[in-house]
Parts: sequence; structure tokens; C-alpha cells
Amino acid sequence: MPKISNKKKKFIKRNFRQLSLEELSRKTGLKPNVIRSLIDEYSAEVVEKDQSAQEKRDGIFLSWKIILLISLLFAGISLLIYSSSLRGPFMFDGKTNIQNAPLTHITKLSQLPDVVFPNKVNNQTRHRTICFMSFALNYYFGGLDTFGYHLVNVIIHILNGLVLFFLSYTILTLSFHEAKERENALMIAFLGSLLWLTHPIQTQAVSYIYQRLASLTAFFFLLSLFCYIKGRVTQAKTRAAFFVLSILFGLCALFTKQNAATLPFFIILAEFFLFQPQSFKLERKKLIFLILFAGLFILIAGIYLRSDFISRIALGYEKREWTLFERVLTQPRVVIFYLSLLIFPHPSRLNLDHDFAISHSLFSPFTTFLSLLFIIGSIGLAIFLMRRNRLISFALFWFFGNLVIESSILPLEMVFEHRVYLPSMGLIVLLIGLFVSLTKKEWEKWVTALVIPFILLFSYWTYERDSVWGNTLTLWTDAAKKSPHKARPHYNLGNIYYRADRFDEAISEHKKAITIEPNDEKAHYNLGNAYFKKGKLANAIVEYKQAILIKPDHAKAHYNLGKTYHKKGKLANAIVEYKQAILIKPDHAKAHYNLGTCYYRKGKYKLATVHRDKAKQLGYMVNSKL
Repeated sequence: MPKISNKKKKFIKRNFRQLSLEELSRKTGLKPNVIRSLIDEYSAEVVEKDQSAQEKRDGIFLSWKIILLISLLFAGISLLIYSSSLRGPFMFDGKTNIQNAPLTHITKLSQLPDVVFPNKVNNQTRHRTICFMSFALNYYFGGLDTFGYHLVNVIIHILNGLVLFFLSYTILTLSFHEAKERENALMIAFLGSLLWLTHPIQTQAVSYIYQRLASLTAFFFLLSLFCYIKGRVTQAKTRAAFFVLSILFGLCALFTKQNAATLPFFIILAEFFLFQPQSFKLERKKLIFLILFAGLFILIAGIYLRSDFISRIALGYEKREWTLFERVLTQPRVVIFYLSLLIFPHPSRLNLDHDFAISHSLFSPFTTFLSLLFIIGSIGLAIFLMRRNRLISFALFWFFGNLVIESSILPLEMVFEHRVYLPSMGLIVLLIGLFVSLTKKEWEKWVTALVIPFILLFSYWTYERDSVWGNTLTLWTDAAKKSPHKARPHYNLGNIYYRADRFDEAISEHKKAITIEPNDEKAHYNLGNAYFKKGKLANAIVEYKQAILIKPDHAKAHYNLGKTYHKKGKLANAIVEYKQAILIKPDHAKAHYNLGTCYYRKGKYKLATVHRDKAKQLGYMVNSKL
């Protein structure tokens, strides 16, 4: 190749895209084949630069040092702020579904299929297989020591923070964003994820062992969406692998908790919002793929929910104090309440068992109408911004869309903070992004300086709130204080006092529960037990009778009423109650034993022997001097 001046090289490099080969030859005096070789060289450089830029835009370019540093920071902060509850006991339905659930108490890994296969488990486990498998593995490695269960919950929370960081960073570095947003992607993703990680409202999903359901579902949900986005921005060689992983993680989410059924909607939303910069039209191949993905999910969800889904909803409302119509009307106010907790999550506002007033009509209370108006306006804003600011639109759809299952027609409890675990992710990251994108360059450091104190404050509040989960007494004392007009916190607190032999306090709490819900047979029964322990037998008889009046087939109430009569020497009354307990529950060993004792004292030795032998058959250790 002949020697070419730098001036001519620069001219060709600057203009080879705009001018033809003949024009470049005429202007530089070089032969076409020489110019061709230079153009090939420059094209290669441009392609290499474009690929490097694309990698950065697609969120691939993150050094291992940054990843390690962020991982250690997230882990250290999470372990610190959740350290108070690491030894906390099983709470609420964790006792029913883990502590007292033999199915998850495996001693050999070969027993794991008993948790997996639907025909061998109850409905609760069948619908949430992945999470119950994790509970079973916890038991296999550590029995019922709650430290292992809590530690796994915190680890899942840390992983969720990291996946949220990577997902946010990847989305923010996609090519459709403004250069400013791409430049600040690392800061926005880091601060947003850390703010979410330390937010006090997440405490219930982390400290409440059983609500691993919420955090583990979120983990697989995020991974599925992340793999789909990575599949869309990577080369064809690895694209298929990412799409397969997206489907697998999506199914794991669905088989952890049912609210993951919204995932196909967000996969489709991500495709339209993140990868269709000019319009919302899809190529045929992409459309077919998305239809197949969503169709697979819908098919599995249909099998998963079964054909009696509607009848089970109707049955669920029979056990509630409110109707389907009242729940649907109340939920807009609940959603606004969740938003208020995200804005101001002081520990004094957080509660295991919120006492939330029911909406009886659109204007009773009037805040029902205002809340509904706000939600409709927010969704309208999301639709309006679909072409103008896709990130804000996507975040709004994310928040409301991920609440739609648990805040709609299902006969669930009205309010639970762990339901905001997944929906809150989009809003918090978006908030940081807006602060950065709306400020001038010189103000960005001040935005960062403003967010960091909030992270520190939230960390302290989370630590303070987490300390309440350290034992059942502090948790239910807190709930009873914050929901004084709700029966369940007083009832549960009364049970805790009873087990601690603090009978006067147990009586006080059960009386409060009965004042709020006079027809709660459990509260009357437990109040009777507390009176019995205090030696107030006449009061105990009154409460046991009231429990039986409300629920005639209450075997324990009949038995304890018989035991109280027995202690008072009223053997005839005791015999009647013991027999009634046995009629309801034929294998009630203690009732057989005590009935035998009464017959013995009445001189009916043959009947006494019959019931003594029956008690022995049922495994009761019978006194030989009966």
C-alpha cells in the first residue's frame, strides 16, 4: 500500500459513510482499491466500538470488584439489621405449617418427594411446593432450630437485593434511555436497591419465617424477568439458554406462591416497553414466542388452581366477617395505605395484624372513592406515559399489577405488609432514578447525599422493627397495642400469658377479646382455662358452657368442663361432659381415663375397667391404683 498522508486518512475516516468510493477517489487522488482497504479497516474499528458501547448499554460491563463489593455490603447490612430476630420462634401460621407439620419434618433426602408430589400433600403444600421443599431442607439440616430458617430468609432477601440491582442496571443501560440515565445507571441501581433492601416494610417478609413464600416468589420472579431481558440483549448463541432459564424460574415462582401468575404480563410488558423503541408493534417471531410463553403459564396455572377455584373462593368468604363486595371496595384504601407505609415506614406504623376499617359502599367511608379515583388516575397516567416516559409507566404498572391478585377478589386477610415486598421494588428504584434524572449535573452529588441518610434511617428503623419479632410476647404485645379494637391480638397475647403462667394477664386479654368478639368460642374456652388455673372454678364453668353454646361439638370444652365438675366433686355432671367429649372425639384418651375414674368413685367398677382399658389402648399411661 502506498504511503498516505494523515490528512487524507482523516478525510476518508470522516466521510466514508457519506461519500461513494468514486467521490472519495476523486477528492483524495487515491486508487479505489486503496480506499477500499482503508474503509474496511475503519469499519472494523467502528463495529468494535459499537459492540463495546452496546455491551455497556446492555449492562454487561460490570467489574467483578464492583459486584463483590456490592454483594458484601448488601450481605453485611442485611445481617446486621435483621440480627435481632435470628433466634425468634415460629410465629402465627409458621407454627401450623412448619413447626406442627410432620410432612416437612424429613430426616432423609429420599423423603423430599413426599413434599413435591401433589397427591401426597395437603392443598397448602401442593400449591407452594418449592417453598415447602425449602422448609423441609431446613428441617433436614437443623431440625426445628429457628436460626437456620431465619438465616435462609435473610439470605433470600440479600439475593433479592442483588438481583434487583442487576435487573435495574440492565434496564437502565438499555439503548433507548437518554445518555444521562445510562451514565448514572450504576448509582441509580445501587442506591435504589439498597434503599429497598433496608426499607422497614420488608421486615414482615424477612423476619416472619412462613413469609419466605413472599420473598422466595419474588426471587424467582425477578430472575425470570432478568433472564428474559438478558436473552433479548445477548448474542444468538446464549439467547436460547436465557429464555429457557426465564421459563424455568417463572415456573419456580408459580410453584412457590400463586401471585406469580402475573409474570407473563410483565414479560410482555418488558418486551413492549424496553425493546420496541419506535412503536409497540412486534415481529411475528417475537409475538409467537410471547404467546407460547404466556400460554404455557396460563395452562399450568389452570391445572395448578384446579376447576373448583370459584367454589373455593365462595367457601372462603363464608369464614369471613365481610363480603366479596366489601373486600373489593376496601382494597383501594389498602393499596393507598401500602403507599403511605412506603413513604413513611416508621416502626410505630408497622403491625403484624392491622385493624383496618371495612368499606361498606363507594362513599362509606368517603376515602374509598378518593382511593379508587387515585388508582384509576395512576393507571391512566401509566397509559399516558407509555410513549413519553416508559420507565415511569413500567414502574406504575409494576406496583399496581403485582398487587392485583392479593388485593382483589380472593378471600384473604385485608392487610399484610409482606404483600408489598415485590410491588415496592419498581417504585423505589424509579424514585431514585427520577431524582437523578431531574437534577442538574452539579446537584447529583447532593441527591446521593440525601438518599444515603434515608438508607441509614431506614436501616435503624428496620433494626428497631425487627427486634419486635424476637419473641411472641413482644410481637403480640405490639400488635395488641396498635390494634386495640381487634380481637385476635388480644386472644393470642392471652395465650402467651397463659403458657407463661401469667394467668391474671391472660384473663385480662381474653376478656378484651371477648368484649370485641363475644361469639369467639376459642376465647371463651381459653378464658375458662385461665380461670381453672387460678382456682376460680365457677367462672371456668361459665366460660366453658359459653364456648359449648357457641360450638356444641367443642370436644376440648366438654372435656375441660367435665374436669372442672370433677374437681368440684360433681361426678354426675362430670360423667355427662366426659361422655359428650368421647362422643365427639372417640379417641380422646384423657376423657376415657377420667370417665373411668368417675365411674370408679361411683362404684361402677366394670364401666371403670372398660374406660381404663380403652385409655390404655389409646396410649394413655393409666394409674394402676384406679
